[in-house]
Amino acid sequence: MANPSDVPYIQDVLDEVADRRTTKRRLFLHLVFIVFLLLNIIALYLLVFLTTSSTTKLSSFSSNSPTSINSKAVSFAADGSVRAGAGTSAYLDVAPMPSDSIGYFYVAPSGLADSNTVLATYYLTNQTTSVLTTVSVALDSNAASLKPPSQANTVAKAQFQGVVTLNDNQAIVLQSVSGNISAVAVAINSDKSVTLLPNKVASIVNASFSNSIGRVSATQFATTSYDPYVSATTPFYQNIRVGTVASDGSISLSSPLRFGLPNTATDSITISRPTALPAVPNGFLVTYYNANNLNASGLCVVLVTSNATAGASILNQLCNTKYQPAYFVDSTPLADNTVVFAFHDKNNNYALTLATLQVTSSGQLAFRGDYVLRAVAGPFDFGTFYSWYPKPIVRALNGGTNLALLFLNPANAGRPTTQVLQATSSFAWSPVTPLLPLSDTGFTLVGATAKAMTATVTLDLVPLSTTSFLAVYAGQLNQVNQKRVSVVEFLGKPVGIATSNGKDIILSGKAKVSDANLNVGKVYLTTTKGDIVAGEATSGDFYTVGSSTFVSADSRVGLAVSSDSIFLS
Repeated sequence: MANPSDVPYIQDVLDEVADRRTTKRRLFLHLVFIVFLLLNIIALYLLVFLTTSSTTKLSSFSSNSPTSINSKAVSFAADGSVRAGAGTSAYLDVAPMPSDSIGYFYVAPSGLADSNTVLATYYLTNQTTSVLTTVSVALDSNAASLKPPSQANTVAKAQFQGVVTLNDNQAIVLQSVSGNISAVAVAINSDKSVTLLPNKVASIVNASFSNSIGRVSATQFATTSYDPYVSATTPFYQNIRVGTVASDGSISLSSPLRFGLPNTATDSITISRPTALPAVPNGFLVTYYNANNLNASGLCVVLVTSNATAGASILNQLCNTKYQPAYFVDSTPLADNTVVFAFHDKNNNYALTLATLQVTSSGQLAFRGDYVLRAVAGPFDFGTFYSWYPKPIVRALNGGTNLALLFLNPANAGRPTTQVLQATSSFAWSPVTPLLPLSDTGFTLVGATAKAMTATVTLDLVPLSTTSFLAVYAGQLNQVNQKRVSVVEFLGKPVGIATSNGKDIILSGKAKVSDANLNVGKVYLTTTKGDIVAGEATSGDFYTVGSSTFVSADSRVGLAVSSDSIFLS
């Protein structure tokens, strides 16, 4: 007879197996229940996603909206009303360009209130001829036209080096003919055309290798230039002259006012164009700097005033060694007593920097703050091209609330790039738009062929409204003449889509888009005209729409859920 300890206890084993089967069955049932619950939640979400939309009765919309809001994406205007369009759009190649190679392309406001026409000058390099004309922009479409120049506004053997608008009927062109630099009056006509007045001219300087011009007031302008070069052992200086323009266009010039440090065989002084400072009667600012490592001056600012009897005189000046500009400096007034300077700072890895300066009530100059574009840094690489000094352009928009920047980006092969910033209380600035390139991807300042030829690529911009501006560039890079006119517009983020009759706005849920043929599952964006468009992601910051439009990522409207409906995100 077997020992009881040798006999297996079968009942316990069977009970354990049964318990395991029961547990598995319960787990399976729980899993089925959870999956069922999740499917119901998903179905409910999709039902809400696809069918829910909320509408808000449209009570008003911005009077400056250039197009109907019907079936358009909309945003809030500055006054809180609704307008067509949203986000930021860069419209490239808005104006057909001359077939000839051009350079030194400059623009200026027309001076006429609410005008969509701006003054323009450019140099036909193969013909050694300069042209004065206008660019007109259709604000409802941003299409632009460069008016063919008249014979009277075409000057052979001359180079226009800048243009400034004084008032609604007068402007001044800075002209170089055989090394003689002069100011020539321009009449702005009531029909928005312009006429060069060659009999209204004043000679400024002879044999100055770099010159600039800036507006001082409705009747005055100022120029900066250099003494003629004599020899490597003879120092030479920089000079300011102030021009006063009579109602008939006659120009009278002040005597040259020397400023800054002497140029020598080892020290080269770089100067900037004058910028008006309305807080000081007939006042303006100019800058200079010495980039020699042994005698580096920092950013030096000179406050100048002028009157009819005493001419131009220096009121004050200040050098700030925190900054050491490289290349050229540009500036724009923000308020009556405030100016912002734009430059590449050699002390900070050549990063594009904005430095804000104020003139105190006692006439002292004080730097108030700065802002560094760290994504725009490093020295320029010209490869096999001849090197030259790029110049960033800065202009105030919306009464100084915003800044528009246009610059060659050394971190992106020198491509022309723009960005809009918004003022903060500390003048630190904050981006409103991403960095938007305005050139084709083939644009590069880095020459790659032996003995490659290049010429200066100039940039310029002029405000069109409180939320838009015209940007231009031109120059020769090897065998390619780079030239383009673009319009950039920036608005608030999309808040919804207007119904087809424009009476309601869909703020969330599904919105119908009339006359649409959308691809289901594709993300759609809007332009600043309110058009619903599909884009290809070029970077995390902007999309490419077609071949000639960039839109910012914050222009995103939503996801297409049918051929004529978008679920707003």
